[in-house]
Amino acid sequence: MSGIRKRISVARETVDVLAIRSPPVNRQSQFRDTLSLPENATASDHCDVEYARCLNMSNEEFDALIEEWAEDRAHPGASVKGKRKSRGTPDTTQDKIRSDLVKLADTMKSKALWYRDQLVKDNEALSKYTVEQEKQLDTVASVATEASKLTKTARLTLRQSLFMIASLFVLVVFMLMIFIVT
Repeated sequence: MSGIRKRISVARETVDVLAIRSPPVNRQSQFRDTLSLPENATASDHCDVEYARCLNMSNEEFDALIEEWAEDRAHPGASVKGKRKSRGTPDTTQDKIRSDLVKLADTMKSKALWYRDQLVKDNEALSKYTVEQEKQLDTVASVATEASKLTKTARLTLRQSLFMIASLFVLVVFMLMIFIVT
């Protein structure tokens, strides 16, 4: 009796879960509380409730589904053994291996081409970078040579000396005027 009650409760939970996933058209009371039957009642009352209607099944189909599910849970190894695939012939196995190898080769080829494209792009970027670096190094080298030439010619011409003295005099006068004004 307890086994039947367990199956009924499992069936009710299954119906509830399935009813939540696919809502029925009619939401009237569709389920009967079979656990509220008295203990001494062995035969159930005549019941017209279609508890599997929300699943678009008949009650018998639903009961068969529950029984199959319970048997699968009771004997999990038996159902797996029956569903095993038979081994194929050696020709089909070799054809399958060949097709897998072809797929693998195509995948490897596409990956290699992608990698080559990435390397080409990286090399182009590096060549542009090196050209820019060479230009900058040439500029720095020319500035350095001009600076070294200026340091070697430390002699000032007369015109440069007079210009420096005049600008120094103007600067001193300008600073004195600012100092006096403030």
